[in-house]
Amino acid sequence: MGAIRLGAREFLTPPLDAAQIQAALEKIHSLDDEQPAAPRSARGRIINVLGSKGGVGTTTIAVNLAVELAGGERPASVALVDMNTLFGDIPLFLDLKAEFHWGEITKNIDRMDNIFLGKILAKHPSGIQVLSSPAHLNGHVAPTPETIEHILGVMQQMFDFVIIDAGQSTNDTCLKIVQMASDVLLVSTLSLPCLS
Repeated sequence: MGAIRLGAREFLTPPLDAAQIQAALEKIHSLDDEQPAAPRSARGRIINVLGSKGGVGTTTIAVNLAVELAGGERPASVALVDMNTLFGDIPLFLDLKAEFHWGEITKNIDRMDNIFLGKILAKHPSGIQVLSSPAHLNGHVAPTPETIEHILGVMQQMFDFVIIDAGQSTNDTCLKIVQMASDVLLVSTLSLPCLS
């Protein structure tokens, strides 16, 4: 009964014979051929890379994951978001001069759409597009859970993957990102501070 509830359609009973197995496999194969291909999801996958402490390699993993997804065997459109509140290192890791940062978006959230966001993102030769964090102490508005939800919603429509370097923050905005993420990668090391 459990198998039927899970969708099993074919059952083989012992003793098994080759003809029975062949017939079942052919039937399953013909059903697969009749099914129309599922349409590609219009929403990209959010992968949140979160550190258990500072200095464990969160940015290294986020940057390398983004570059690999953008240039792998099956290249994808990838955005890389630096959610370290201040002085994020993604532009340094990519040797990239970012003209704008997510502070620009939070100041102009009412104008936020894919065209506005496309102008804010920095393009890297690897194919990834980067939304960096502010590089100065003042003059930016911290993102709220509502603004980050709006930003990520637009990014999901634009990109196959949205990789977030979340640092080690656990504020309300970070928790909203965790809720929206398809996957959360927790980066840690075998040390007592990380484990605690």
